Amino acid sequence: MVKLLLYFIPFFVSLSLIVSCQTGSIEAQVSFNLDQEKTLTSGKALNSSTQSVNRYHSILREVSEASFSFSPHKKKLNVHLSQGEQAGLDFLEIETDFLLPLLPYPHQAEIDAFDKANLLLAEFARNGINLSFQQSNSQYGFVKASPNMFNSDGEYLFVDNAIVPNPGVQPLRMSIVNNCLHPGLWEFNASDAVGEMFHAWCELPQAFYFDMIRHNNNISTSVEALQDFFQKDDFSHIALDLDRLRRRGKQLLSTQMRIAADKKLGGYSSQDSRRKVQRKFYEIYKGHLVDSIDSFAELNQEHVFRLHSFVPPGIYDNSQSFNIPYRPIWTSAEVYEVRPLTSYGYPENSYQDQGTIEIVLHSEDQQQLFAGNIPISLLVFSADYSIPAFGAGVLSSSELIERRHLRLREGPLPHYAYMADISGDQTILLNNHQIGYEQIYLRPVQQGEEMFLRFTIVSYERIVDLLEFEIPITGPLKERIKQASKRYHPPVYEIYSDSNVL
Repeated sequence: MVKLLLYFIPFFVSLSLIVSCQTGSIEAQVSFNLDQEKTLTSGKALNSSTQSVNRYHSILREVSEASFSFSPHKKKLNVHLSQGEQAGLDFLEIETDFLLPLLPYPHQAEIDAFDKANLLLAEFARNGINLSFQQSNSQYGFVKASPNMFNSDGEYLFVDNAIVPNPGVQPLRMSIVNNCLHPGLWEFNASDAVGEMFHAWCELPQAFYFDMIRHNNNISTSVEALQDFFQKDDFSHIALDLDRLRRRGKQLLSTQMRIAADKKLGGYSSQDSRRKVQRKFYEIYKGHLVDSIDSFAELNQEHVFRLHSFVPPGIYDNSQSFNIPYRPIWTSAEVYEVRPLTSYGYPENSYQDQGTIEIVLHSEDQQQLFAGNIPISLLVFSADYSIPAFGAGVLSSSELIERRHLRLREGPLPHYAYMADISGDQTILLNNHQIGYEQIYLRPVQQGEEMFLRFTIVSYERIVDLLEFEIPITGPLKERIKQASKRYHPPVYEIYSDSNVL
């Protein structure tokens, strides 16, 4: 997502920040703010999510405050949403690795500028988990409601042969989200079988938020130093230190790339992206609105993707645009074998058994793009390999907590992606976030005897695919990808489903 404001005056009132000597926890209380979306002329909210008839009617709207309690020892977070003195909701035993920016590689207690940049890149990426209602759970976090908070009358009521909201319906799932626009801006939302039925924002005290990051990553760098770096948002002198994330081995490939000319404009990488494309969250301009372009073959560097801006407190604004020029600047690619040094803290697994690679894209103006620690076992014909954000080991912007639990424990080692400039003998980190490039999708394709790797770059908020290259694959790497595709079984963390989720 694109950070449009470097300095933002919070519109929430932080009530308190407390250190509990009895429990060793750090606590904070904050107030809520509801329903901040822009309204269209049709009276509908400017929102890419499907909206439930219960939206703007749920009893959850009576929730007014959130109490956060973080245990540095356990690295667990509890959140109580209060609704009067007796009723409320509790998000319990949530692992803070699921929500906070991580440094998933060896680092010192006093972190350097590269480490701080990785924390900030993870902050830009948004981080949310989707939880089910349970009475208890010993493996991962869950939501628990006070008795009688909700009724059992069904999702909707029928009055005079018409469907009307049921304010007391219990959501199927509730989410807690660490927003991307600035540190400490968090969201809560709830969904029924149709879509979103509740959405609220809150503002965490900066000291509380950055203290959680410090404890969660075992770093001694002060809250003030972290806060200062996040506010300045300046990567201009930070060296890209990839040797801390991997050991590079032999070169497997060096080749010229091509633009995927036949790719249709308005391509999308997820259901979320599909809705944004169809609702015209982006348009193509060349000085003026262009409607006639169908494929990437028709674009040149005078064309611009114009996207709805994403603004505080985490909403779309169609009155402001964020412009991303079409820049197919990368012309060649190298692929190296690498040994990952990254980890989420769990043992290595079989995903590394067919080797791990780093892909480097080169341009004539000395700009590079890196994507690495990618297991060949997951680089297959039948599925995209997703890098959901630039940085090191940044997690998906939102997913079921069960999937996140499985991903960290049983998934591959953390990958990475960066943009950089060559400056003399140094490789200087670029802030991809300011350019609007946010995700990468990889998939090998076999066409006759030729194999190539689709390398797709996607915009902020997954609104639209911005670039797609085809990297010809030859030699031993080609055979290894073929073997990986034959042996491939979708990972459980990708295919886990829940009957309470559409």
